[in-house]
This record gives sequence, C-alpha cells and structure tokens, in this order.
Amino acid sequence: IVARESAADGDALALALGHACPTAHAADSEPLGPILTDFDQATEAARRAGDPALLAHLLVRRGGVHSLRGDFAKALRDALEADELLAALDAPTARAVNAQAIGIAYRRMGDVENAERRLKASLDDPAFRDDWAHRITSLSNLGYLYDEIGRPDEARRWFDAAIALCTANESPADCAHARVGRAAVDAVHGRPDAALRIAAQARADFEAADVPVDDATLALIRGQALAALGRHDEAIALLDAAVARWRDESNARDLALALDARASAFEASGRWEDAARDLRELVEVRRRAQDAQSAQRTEFLRETLEAREREAENARLRESERQRSLEIEALSERQRWQRVAAALALLAAILLGWIVLRQRWRARSLRALAATDPLTGTANRRTLMAEGERLSDRVRSDGEGFAALVIDVDHFKSINDAHGHAAGDEVLRRVATTCAGALRGDDVLARSGGEEFVALLPRSGIDAAVLAAERIRAAIEALDLDDVAKGLRASVSVGAATYDACDDGIDSLLSRTDKAMYAAKASGRNRVSVAATSAPPDGAA
Repeated sequence: IVARESAADGDALALALGHACPTAHAADSEPLGPILTDFDQATEAARRAGDPALLAHLLVRRGGVHSLRGDFAKALRDALEADELLAALDAPTARAVNAQAIGIAYRRMGDVENAERRLKASLDDPAFRDDWAHRITSLSNLGYLYDEIGRPDEARRWFDAAIALCTANESPADCAHARVGRAAVDAVHGRPDAALRIAAQARADFEAADVPVDDATLALIRGQALAALGRHDEAIALLDAAVARWRDESNARDLALALDARASAFEASGRWEDAARDLRELVEVRRRAQDAQSAQRTEFLRETLEAREREAENARLRESERQRSLEIEALSERQRWQRVAAALALLAAILLGWIVLRQRWRARSLRALAATDPLTGTANRRTLMAEGERLSDRVRSDGEGFAALVIDVDHFKSINDAHGHAAGDEVLRRVATTCAGALRGDDVLARSGGEEFVALLPRSGIDAAVLAAERIRAAIEALDLDDVAKGLRASVSVGAATYDACDDGIDSLLSRTDKAMYAAKASGRNRVSVAATSAPPDGAA
C-alpha cells in the first residue's frame, strides 16, 4: 500500500513493486484472474520505470501463471521477451531456467522443431550442468515430445535417461513422473508387460515421495496394457475411471487417449455400439483440442507479428530523429551538411528497405507456419480401415451389406493458391463438418489424405448411398464461405459403391469407389458417380 501511494509522486518503480508484492504472497488456491491483473499492472509500471531486471522477473512469473491457465501463447510471449532482457543482463542461470520454460511452451503448442531445439539446448547449457532436477525436467519433456510425434524408441531413451538421473539422486517424486511417461510409451507401442511393471514402480515412487498418486494416468496406462494383452474387461473397467476423471476436469488431451483405448477394447470385445459411441466422442474431443492448439499458435503468431511491426516502426522513428539531429548540427557548414544529409538519406533508405524486406519475409514465414494445420476432426485412416474390415467381415458372415463414398474437394489447389493455406484449412474443416451433418449417426467419416474424405455407410445399398452422396454434394455446394474469403465457393466430386460378392476386402471396395470419384471429376466435377460392379475372380461362375 505504501509503495502504491508513493507512485502518486511519479515513482513508477514503487508502483511496480506495489503491484508485484501481492503476487509473491498469493496462495496456490487463489483465483488466477486477480493475480494476473496485479502482474499486468506491475509489468507496465516496470516498463515505465526502465528496470529490466524487475521486468524480466515479472515476465517470467506472469508467464508461469498464463501456463497454469492453459494460455501457452501468452506464456511463450512473456518468456521470449524475458529471454531478451536476461541476455542483456548477463544472467545465465535465470536465462537457462527460462529457456527450458520456452521449450515446454513450444511443446504444448505443438511446435516440434522449436521445442526440440530449446529443450536439447537446455541440456547443454553450462548453468544446468550440476542441476540434476532441471535436467530431469528437460529429459522428461523430450520423452513426451517424441512420444507425441510417434517416435517411441527415442521417447524411451529420454525417459530412461531421466529415470537414471533421478535414481542416482534418490528423488522418487521425479522418478514417479518419468516412469509414468516411459510406461505410457510401452503401453501403446508393443510392450504391455513392461508397461504394467513400470507403472507399478511409478505408484511405489509416488507413495515413497508422499505425493498424490496420479491415479487417472496410471489407470489409462494399465488399461492400455491390459487391452494389448487381451484382458479387455479389466482394461475397460480401468479406462472407465480414467474417462470419467478427465471428463470432469475437461482434460481434452488425456480424455482423447482414454477414449481411443477404450474404443479399441470395446471393439475387441464385440461391443460395437459402445466402440462407435466412444469414437464419435473421440472425434469431437480431438477437434476441440486441435482447435484450441491452433488458436494458441495463431494468437502467438499474431502477437509476434504485431511486436515485430512495432519494433520496425520504433526503429524508423529513432532513425528519423537521429537524422534530424545531424541536420541541425550541420547547418553551420552548408556544403558539409549537404554531403552528410545525402549519406544519411542513403543509409536510412538502405536500413529501412532492409527492415521492410526482413519484416515481409518474417510475416510470410509466420503466416505459412500458421496455415499448415489441416486438422478436420474426422476419424483417422487406421479407424477407417479397421471399420471397413469389420463391415467386410459382417458381409461375409451374415450378408449385411454396406456402401462407401469417396469425397474429393474440387480444385482444392486453386483455393490454396488464390486464398492461402489458412483458407484451405478452413474449407477442409467446413467440408468435414458438412459431410458429418449429412451422414447418419453410425456412419464413419474419415480424412484419407489431402483434400479427400471417405464415408462408410453400414446397412446401405447403392440407392441410399447415392442419396447420401447427393446430400453431401448439395450441402457443400451451398456452403457460405464469404467469411473465409469473399466470393469463395467449394464443391466436391463423389464416388459411390456397395460391397459386393466379388470384393475381397475393404481395399478392393475403396479402389472401385476411388475410380468412380475420378469418373465424376472427368465428367465435369461437382457430381456423383456410381462405381461399376467388381469383376468376378478368374474361374468364378
């Protein structure tokens, strides 16, 4: 209070400290909104006071609060600004800790390249050489990073390094978290027995450290491992608990993992309706998570662009002020003034031209990065093929037929060329949503690659398939995309086919359907084409 009152006399540093003090004593249980308000006021006052050390400290701590709220773009923005200040202040230890936080923020936003570079650099930082606790954090995050991008062998290597380090330093709490990560990799990548053993060790570590046990994550890992071992009923019981927990906590990432595992267990147990229900929820959960991650990255890129533009404008203003000062000083010597003015004008033109070119290049690079996330929220190809084989088996066992549609966005490359990849990604999302809305609840919609989607329609003959295809085609033709780009319209070419006696699996059905789609394109696009019946095998009647 005294510090804030001192600010009435124009003391910006006192005002910054006055707002910063309450954040230092806030309890963990306090709401984060009021704490952020104090941080915002403190950082603004620290800027006015011109105190880089205090500003860097406040930015690091405010970034931590943003991270707790899930605002990773804002957390990354604060951490990057703090990094520049700490570099100028020559504070290697504080900078190393902050650099690790930058790497973690990049990982949570899905920026693999920057996350990998920052986290590996933190391991080589001299400030971390003897700090085993921070090294464990970097090692574990590299394990999570490689697990998230589907490189299990590398993920195991980093988790094992973290486990070895925490074991050597007798830190069961760190070992518990590292073993959870390693067990999660083994559970879904062919080592279920190892996953169960390591998960049991992780639970023992939690209890030895006297910290809360991560029951939901351990239930997920054990459920995945038991499902892989064919013990599906036990797996489903564990996964039920994990799904319920993460639904309550709105934890989209872990809920998606649990739903995916439980759907596979339901399918293996013959509980097709339960599996389909989980898969539908999984599609929606993944869509929300992907949209949130895309929004975070877009926000970060937008704010970065704005900051770079402000930086360029400030550089231009500073250069203009310097030029005016030089002109005033040179007035006493007209001839010399003319030479200096000409040289300065040339220098200013070169400098400003370089700044403009650099800014344009960076703007194009950042926009390209923001526009390369073609996520539609549909089922993946693995789910498509598994469902196709299941329906094919049903045809062979009880004669219940099904149909397939191959849906391809017309002139998609032209959309990307004319309106940009961000518009193309939005067109794909709208097309996927429209297709899903035109299908029945138990139909399966998947993105098979690029701008192509596949729909499987159980219990459907060719007439029903053509009706569904026409609904999709007409609905997409009617899409209003003016909010994406003025005058933008989309259409699709659709191939339709039904599984017949000559098909020997989903691949042959999809091959015929794909040919029908190309026939629709060859006939002028924006239309539906029906596949010819497959030819009987050699020697068949």
